[in-house]
Amino acid sequence: MINFFLYAVFFFLICGLTFESLFIYYDYKRRLIHAGWFKSLAAFCFVLIGVSLFSDNLLYDCFYYWKLLICLGLFFGMLGDIFRAVCKVSTGTKSKLFNLAGTAAFITGHLLYITTWLTIENHILFPYLIILSVIAVPTIIFILKKGKRTSKGEKILGTVYLLIVISMFCVSFSEMLVTKASMAKQFALGSFFFMTSDIITIGNSIAHRPHKRLRALNLLNYYAGQILIAFCLLFDKIL
Repeated sequence: MINFFLYAVFFFLICGLTFESLFIYYDYKRRLIHAGWFKSLAAFCFVLIGVSLFSDNLLYDCFYYWKLLICLGLFFGMLGDIFRAVCKVSTGTKSKLFNLAGTAAFITGHLLYITTWLTIENHILFPYLIILSVIAVPTIIFILKKGKRTSKGEKILGTVYLLIVISMFCVSFSEMLVTKASMAKQFALGSFFFMTSDIITIGNSIAHRPHKRLRALNLLNYYAGQILIAFCLLFDKIL
Protein backbone atom coordinates (compact mmCIF):
# COMPACT_ATOMS: atom_id res chain seq x y z
CA MET A 1 0.00 0.00 0.00
CA ILE A 2 1.29 3.48 -0.87
CA ASN A 3 2.28 5.41 2.25
CA PHE A 4 -0.21 8.21 1.54
CA PHE A 5 -3.17 5.80 1.58
CA LEU A 6 -1.78 3.98 4.62
CA TYR A 7 -1.55 7.22 6.60
CA ALA A 8 -4.99 8.29 5.40
CA VAL A 9 -6.58 5.01 6.47
CA PHE A 10 -4.89 5.16 9.88
CA PHE A 11 -6.02 8.77 10.38
CA PHE A 12 -9.63 8.06 9.38
CA LEU A 13 -9.70 4.96 11.59
CA ILE A 14 -8.56 6.91 14.68
CA CYS A 15 -11.08 9.68 13.93
CA GLY A 16 -13.85 7.16 13.31
CA LEU A 17 -13.21 5.29 16.56
CA THR A 18 -13.10 8.59 18.47
CA PHE A 19 -16.38 9.83 16.96
CA GLU A 20 -17.94 6.40 17.51
CA SER A 21 -16.99 6.44 21.21
CA LEU A 22 -18.38 9.95 21.64
CA PHE A 23 -21.58 8.92 19.87
CA ILE A 24 -22.09 5.92 22.16
CA TYR A 25 -21.44 8.11 25.21
CA TYR A 26 -23.88 10.86 24.20
CA ASP A 27 -26.45 8.32 23.04
CA TYR A 28 -26.27 6.64 26.47
CA LYS A 29 -26.75 10.07 28.09
CA ARG A 30 -29.71 10.74 25.71
CA ARG A 31 -28.12 13.92 24.36
CA LEU A 32 -29.45 13.15 20.92
CA ILE A 33 -28.23 16.18 18.96
CA HIS A 34 -24.61 15.61 20.00
CA ALA A 35 -25.03 11.87 19.43
CA GLY A 36 -26.40 12.50 15.93
CA TRP A 37 -23.43 14.62 14.91
CA PHE A 38 -20.85 12.12 16.13
CA LYS A 39 -22.77 9.20 14.62
CA SER A 40 -22.72 10.90 11.22
CA LEU A 41 -19.04 11.81 11.50
CA ALA A 42 -18.10 8.25 12.47
CA ALA A 43 -20.00 6.84 9.50
CA PHE A 44 -18.31 9.36 7.19
CA CYS A 45 -14.86 8.30 8.44
CA PHE A 46 -15.57 4.65 7.67
CA VAL A 47 -16.67 5.59 4.16
CA LEU A 48 -13.38 7.47 3.76
CA ILE A 49 -11.50 4.35 4.88
CA GLY A 50 -13.29 2.35 2.19
CA VAL A 51 -12.61 4.97 -0.48
CA SER A 52 -8.92 5.18 0.48
CA LEU A 53 -8.46 1.41 0.33
CA PHE A 54 -10.40 1.20 -2.92
CA SER A 55 -8.41 4.02 -4.53
CA ASP A 56 -5.06 2.49 -3.59
CA ASN A 57 -5.36 -0.43 -6.05
CA LEU A 58 -7.92 1.08 -8.43
CA LEU A 59 -5.80 0.85 -11.59
CA TYR A 60 -4.46 -2.65 -10.93
CA ASP A 61 -7.41 -4.45 -9.33
CA CYS A 62 -9.44 -6.74 -11.59
CA PHE A 63 -12.10 -6.90 -8.88
CA TYR A 64 -12.63 -3.13 -8.81
CA TYR A 65 -16.31 -3.48 -9.86
CA TRP A 66 -17.19 -5.61 -6.82
CA LYS A 67 -15.09 -3.47 -4.51
CA LEU A 68 -16.95 -0.43 -5.85
CA LEU A 69 -20.21 -2.09 -4.77
CA ILE A 70 -18.79 -2.47 -1.26
CA CYS A 71 -17.80 1.22 -1.24
CA LEU A 72 -21.31 2.16 -2.32
CA GLY A 73 -22.69 -0.08 0.42
CA LEU A 74 -20.64 1.85 2.98
CA PHE A 75 -21.90 5.13 1.50
CA PHE A 76 -25.57 4.13 1.80
CA GLY A 77 -24.87 2.90 5.32
CA MET A 78 -23.61 6.41 6.11
CA LEU A 79 -26.79 7.91 4.66
CA GLY A 80 -28.83 5.54 6.80
CA ASP A 81 -26.95 6.68 9.91
CA ILE A 82 -27.50 10.34 9.07
CA PHE A 83 -31.23 9.92 8.35
CA ARG A 84 -31.74 7.90 11.53
CA ALA A 85 -29.85 10.53 13.55
CA VAL A 86 -32.13 13.28 12.18
CA CYS A 87 -35.14 11.04 12.88
CA LYS A 88 -34.21 10.90 16.58
CA VAL A 89 -34.35 14.70 16.95
CA SER A 90 -37.46 15.19 14.79
CA THR A 91 -41.11 14.74 15.64
CA GLY A 92 -44.33 13.72 13.94
CA THR A 93 -44.35 13.16 10.18
CA LYS A 94 -40.77 14.35 9.72
CA SER A 95 -39.52 11.74 12.15
CA LYS A 96 -41.39 8.97 10.31
CA LEU A 97 -40.12 10.14 6.92
CA PHE A 98 -36.50 10.25 8.06
CA ASN A 99 -36.90 6.83 9.66
CA LEU A 100 -38.21 5.42 6.37
CA ALA A 101 -35.42 7.15 4.44
CA GLY A 102 -32.82 5.71 6.82
CA THR A 103 -34.28 2.21 6.53
CA ALA A 104 -34.35 2.51 2.72
CA ALA A 105 -30.70 3.62 2.70
CA PHE A 106 -29.65 0.70 4.91
CA ILE A 107 -31.60 -1.76 2.75
CA THR A 108 -29.94 -0.35 -0.40
CA GLY A 109 -26.49 -0.74 1.15
CA HIS A 110 -27.19 -4.31 2.25
CA LEU A 111 -28.54 -5.22 -1.20
CA LEU A 112 -25.33 -3.90 -2.76
CA TYR A 113 -23.32 -6.17 -0.44
CA ILE A 114 -25.51 -9.15 -1.37
CA THR A 115 -25.12 -8.34 -5.07
CA THR A 116 -21.34 -8.29 -4.64
CA TRP A 117 -21.16 -11.92 -3.55
CA LEU A 118 -23.95 -13.33 -5.70
CA THR A 119 -22.38 -11.96 -8.89
CA ILE A 120 -18.87 -13.17 -8.06
CA GLU A 121 -19.57 -16.85 -7.56
CA ASN A 122 -22.70 -18.59 -8.92
CA HIS A 123 -22.07 -21.85 -7.04
CA ILE A 124 -23.00 -20.29 -3.69
CA LEU A 125 -26.70 -19.85 -4.53
CA PHE A 126 -27.84 -23.26 -3.27
CA PRO A 127 -25.96 -23.24 0.09
CA TYR A 128 -26.94 -19.58 0.50
CA LEU A 129 -30.67 -20.37 0.26
CA ILE A 130 -30.35 -23.29 2.70
CA ILE A 131 -28.42 -21.26 5.30
CA LEU A 132 -30.81 -18.32 4.86
CA SER A 133 -33.83 -20.53 5.56
CA VAL A 134 -32.23 -22.10 8.64
CA ILE A 135 -31.33 -18.73 10.21
CA ALA A 136 -34.04 -16.37 8.94
CA VAL A 137 -37.22 -18.38 9.51
CA PRO A 138 -36.89 -19.06 13.29
CA THR A 139 -35.44 -15.58 13.94
CA ILE A 140 -38.26 -13.75 12.17
CA ILE A 141 -40.96 -15.95 13.75
CA PHE A 142 -39.48 -15.26 17.20
CA ILE A 143 -39.35 -11.49 16.59
CA LEU A 144 -42.92 -11.38 15.25
CA LYS A 145 -44.24 -13.28 18.27
CA LYS A 146 -42.49 -10.91 20.65
CA GLY A 147 -43.63 -7.82 18.77
CA LYS A 148 -47.38 -8.19 19.29
CA ARG A 149 -47.81 -4.51 20.15
CA THR A 150 -46.25 -3.23 16.94
CA SER A 151 -48.42 -2.20 13.99
CA LYS A 152 -48.87 -4.31 10.88
CA GLY A 153 -46.85 -1.86 8.77
CA GLU A 154 -43.97 -1.89 11.25
CA LYS A 155 -44.01 -5.69 11.30
CA ILE A 156 -43.82 -5.90 7.50
CA LEU A 157 -41.01 -3.33 7.27
CA GLY A 158 -39.12 -4.95 10.14
CA THR A 159 -39.48 -8.42 8.62
CA VAL A 160 -38.23 -7.27 5.20
CA TYR A 161 -35.31 -5.42 6.74
CA LEU A 162 -34.34 -8.30 9.01
CA LEU A 163 -34.55 -10.76 6.11
CA ILE A 164 -32.16 -8.62 4.06
CA VAL A 165 -29.70 -8.20 6.95
CA ILE A 166 -29.66 -11.94 7.63
CA SER A 167 -29.34 -12.55 3.90
CA MET A 168 -26.22 -10.37 3.80
CA PHE A 169 -24.55 -12.60 6.38
CA CYS A 170 -25.75 -15.83 4.76
CA VAL A 171 -24.46 -14.94 1.29
CA SER A 172 -20.98 -14.03 2.53
CA PHE A 173 -20.91 -17.08 4.82
CA SER A 174 -21.82 -19.28 1.84
CA GLU A 175 -19.02 -17.68 -0.17
CA MET A 176 -16.63 -18.41 2.65
CA LEU A 177 -17.67 -22.09 2.78
CA VAL A 178 -17.44 -22.57 -1.01
CA THR A 179 -14.30 -20.61 -1.91
CA LYS A 180 -12.45 -20.37 1.45
CA ALA A 181 -11.54 -16.81 0.39
CA SER A 182 -9.95 -14.64 3.09
CA MET A 183 -11.99 -11.60 2.09
CA ALA A 184 -15.22 -13.63 2.33
CA LYS A 185 -14.23 -14.76 5.84
CA GLN A 186 -13.70 -11.19 7.00
CA PHE A 187 -16.86 -9.97 5.31
CA ALA A 188 -18.86 -12.82 6.87
CA LEU A 189 -17.58 -11.84 10.31
CA GLY A 190 -18.41 -8.18 9.69
CA SER A 191 -21.90 -9.00 8.44
CA PHE A 192 -22.40 -11.29 11.46
CA PHE A 193 -21.78 -8.30 13.73
CA PHE A 194 -24.20 -6.27 11.58
CA MET A 195 -26.85 -8.97 11.85
CA THR A 196 -26.35 -9.34 15.60
CA SER A 197 -26.62 -5.57 16.04
CA ASP A 198 -29.91 -5.35 14.16
CA ILE A 199 -31.43 -8.35 15.93
CA ILE A 200 -30.52 -6.76 19.29
CA THR A 201 -31.95 -3.42 18.13
CA ILE A 202 -35.26 -4.90 17.00
CA GLY A 203 -35.54 -7.15 20.04
CA ASN A 204 -34.78 -4.28 22.41
CA SER A 205 -37.25 -1.95 20.68
CA ILE A 206 -40.17 -4.37 21.17
CA ALA A 207 -39.23 -5.27 24.74
CA HIS A 208 -41.46 -4.04 27.55
CA ARG A 209 -38.48 -2.40 29.22
CA PRO A 210 -35.69 -1.57 26.73
CA HIS A 211 -32.20 -1.85 28.23
CA LYS A 212 -29.77 1.03 27.71
CA ARG A 213 -26.78 -1.35 28.01
CA LEU A 214 -28.15 -3.46 25.17
CA ARG A 215 -28.25 -0.30 23.08
CA ALA A 216 -24.54 0.26 23.73
CA LEU A 217 -23.81 -3.40 22.94
CA ASN A 218 -25.64 -3.27 19.62
CA LEU A 219 -23.74 -0.10 18.66
CA LEU A 220 -20.42 -1.80 19.38
CA ASN A 221 -21.49 -4.72 17.20
CA TYR A 222 -22.60 -2.35 14.45
CA TYR A 223 -19.32 -0.46 14.31
CA ALA A 224 -17.25 -3.64 14.54
CA GLY A 225 -19.12 -4.85 11.45
CA GLN A 226 -18.64 -1.50 9.72
CA ILE A 227 -14.89 -1.54 10.29
CA LEU A 228 -14.43 -5.17 9.21
CA ILE A 229 -16.40 -4.63 5.99
CA ALA A 230 -14.51 -1.43 5.18
CA PHE A 231 -11.17 -3.22 5.65
CA CYS A 232 -12.25 -5.97 3.26
CA LEU A 233 -11.10 -3.57 0.56
CA LEU A 234 -7.55 -4.05 1.82
CA PHE A 235 -7.38 -7.48 0.17
CA ASP A 236 -5.70 -7.65 -3.23
CA LYS A 237 -8.16 -10.30 -4.40
CA ILE A 238 -11.68 -11.42 -3.57
CA LEU A 239 -11.46 -15.13 -4.43
